[in-house]
Amino acid sequence: MTSPHFFPCPPNRLADAAGLLVNGGPTAGERFLAHARSTGINLSNLFCSGDPKGALSGAALAIAAPGRTAMIAISSPTSIEKAEHLGKLIAHAVASIRGEIDLAQALVPPEKALETHAFECAGFTRLAMLDYLERPMPRLFAGVVSDLAAGWSLESIDITKVGAREEVCAVLERTYEDTLDCPALAGMRKTSDVLDGHIRAGAGARWWVALRDVEGRAHGLALLNPAVTDSTTELVYFGLAPEARGKGLGIALLSRAIAAVLRDRPGMIVLAVDARNAPAHALYARLGFRCVTQRLALVLRPDATRDD
Repeated sequence: MTSPHFFPCPPNRLADAAGLLVNGGPTAGERFLAHARSTGINLSNLFCSGDPKGALSGAALAIAAPGRTAMIAISSPTSIEKAEHLGKLIAHAVASIRGEIDLAQALVPPEKALETHAFECAGFTRLAMLDYLERPMPRLFAGVVSDLAAGWSLESIDITKVGAREEVCAVLERTYEDTLDCPALAGMRKTSDVLDGHIRAGAGARWWVALRDVEGRAHGLALLNPAVTDSTTELVYFGLAPEARGKGLGIALLSRAIAAVLRDRPGMIVLAVDARNAPAHALYARLGFRCVTQRLALVLRPDATRDD
């Protein structure tokens, strides 16, 4: 097999390259392009591989996201050799935005072993298997909301208030201590960048709630954001500091935050959780969530990218 060469996707080949990304033809590619333009995806970071005659053999798109991260989308390789070539193309795509991000990410269906191999050839490492959960939300949520123990209260977070960013960052860092949810992520990004990602995920009003003790100190967070394109609401972050765990406070915090969402926005609640995080799974099951799919999460620090 002749080694393909790599190049930024020319405008007249966008539909063909996008079709490779979605595992379809040019028509499917045109639909993806329409979605990309409507949601602000920058297609200048779309790279292709091909032969000198112009036949495309692969595509990789680096999608920059808030919080100095990027999601990498790729075409599906059909052999080990093609996966290894695609790994080099992925490295080119990541290198194109290296100065803009601190972390590149990929989400691969667990059965797509060749896609995983391509990312690993580009230097990505396996972070965790993620379970994607959802709960159809009826208007009535009574009976699921848990009582809050004496001495604790919940308060809505207005991130625009003076000092709010600093407090939320401090609480986030404490919830990361001994976490069972993707613990390998610890230290890969600045907490302020993580917060920026949470702030800018979704659209419109947010339902952000802090768990406070009797002295007003925050010990936990439930952050829910509305989706951009439908009536779904995403739990973008949920966590408790170590001193608040094991006391029934988590289910009280989350159930009441969900109830607040339902007052304004009935619809589906979705989230992603580390498949190994048994306590979180037990809590979500009590609230009626069910697993609908899985993805293998892979990550790369851009300064480790091999651009060859």
